[in-house]
Amino acid sequence: IKVYSTMKAAEAANLIAAIDQDLALRIISGMKSKIAGQVLSQLDVKVAKTISEKLAGKTIDSKKQP
Repeated sequence: IKVYSTMKAAEAANLIAAIDQDLALRIISGMKSKIAGQVLSQLDVKVAKTISEKLAGKTIDSKKQP
């Protein structure tokens, strides 16, 4: 995660777009919010949408659990 966080947003987005979406989700969720937003903004809209929805679902699910 640290490696992707230190890359330029466009470079990180290119690599994230090429890997498995579950792995991409884990990488982006481990980034600081500002960096994750920059990377998501560089991704293809469909890829960013899918990852964003999974991130939101993950956050909602974790809040529902006791």
